[in-house]
Amino acid sequence: MPAHKTESALVMVVLATTMALPLAGCNAFDFVPLATAERRLSEDFQTSNTPTIVIDTFNGAIDVSRGNDHQVQVDVIKRASGIDQATAEAALDLVQVSMIQKDDSLVITAKLSESHAGNFGASVVIAVPAAAKLKLHTSNGHVLCEQLAGKIAARSSNGKIEIIDGQGELELVTSNGAIEVDATDAVVDARTSNGRIEFRGSLAPAEQRFKSSNSRIELTLPDDAQFAFDGHTSNSRIRSDFTVNTGNGRRRSNDLKGIVGDDPNPPCKITATSSNGSINLRKASGTGRD
Repeated sequence: MPAHKTESALVMVVLATTMALPLAGCNAFDFVPLATAERRLSEDFQTSNTPTIVIDTFNGAIDVSRGNDHQVQVDVIKRASGIDQATAEAALDLVQVSMIQKDDSLVITAKLSESHAGNFGASVVIAVPAAAKLKLHTSNGHVLCEQLAGKIAARSSNGKIEIIDGQGELELVTSNGAIEVDATDAVVDARTSNGRIEFRGSLAPAEQRFKSSNSRIELTLPDDAQFAFDGHTSNSRIRSDFTVNTGNGRRRSNDLKGIVGDDPNPPCKITATSSNGSINLRKASGTGRD
C-alpha cells in the first residue's frame, strides 16, 4: 500500500476512536496510543539520623530504603504523555515537583499543575537513615519500605503497601491493594478495603489492628507468642495454629476471642476483622496447621 494511503488509514482510525469514545463516557486519550516521556530529578540532603520525611505524589510508586546516616538521597521520576514525543516532553513541565527542607524535616511533593488529558505521574525513590520517620501518600501506586526502624504512616488509594525487614510503628492504609508486612517488634494498624493482609514477624506489647473488607488476613507469629485475640469475619472462617483459651470469650467458626499463652492479661492485643475473607493465625514453624 502506498505511504499516503497508510497514513490516511491511520488518521481515520485515530479520528474514529477519538469520536466514538466520548459517547461511551471515556477519555479518548486513555485509548489512543501516546508517546511517553520521563525526567529524573535528583537531590541529596544532610539531616540528623531521625529526620521526618513527608512524600505526597500521584500515579506513581514510592520506594523507600535504608541509606546512609545523616543523609537523604531522593530521585523523583516524572512521567507525561502526548500525541508525539515532542508533546510528551513538553508536558513534563505540567508535573510540578518540590523538595523543601526545614530544620530536620523534608517535604517532597509532586502534583499536576493543571487538568490535562493524558497519562501523568511521578514516582519517588528515596534512601533515608534507618530511624527516619515517614509519612507517605500516593494516589495510585505501590509503596515499598525496606530495612527501616522509624515510624511509617503509608497510604495509597490504589496500590499494594509492602514492608520488608521493618520495625516499630506501622500505620498502613490502602483502598484497593494488599498489605504485606515482614517486621520485628512491630505496632501495626493495617487497613485495606479490597486486598489481603499478611503479617510475618513479631508484634510489640501494644494494640494491634488488622482490617480487610474483602479479603483474607493471615498473621504468622513466633511459636511462643503470647497475645489476646479478638477476631471476626462475616462470611468466612477463623483458623488458628495456636491454642486459644476462650474462657469467657467467644468461639465460633467465624468469631473468636481469647488468650494465647500463659499470661491472663497479655500486653499484646490483636484485633482482626474481615467482612468477606478468612482470618488465619499461623505459627512461624508451620506446626499445628489444619
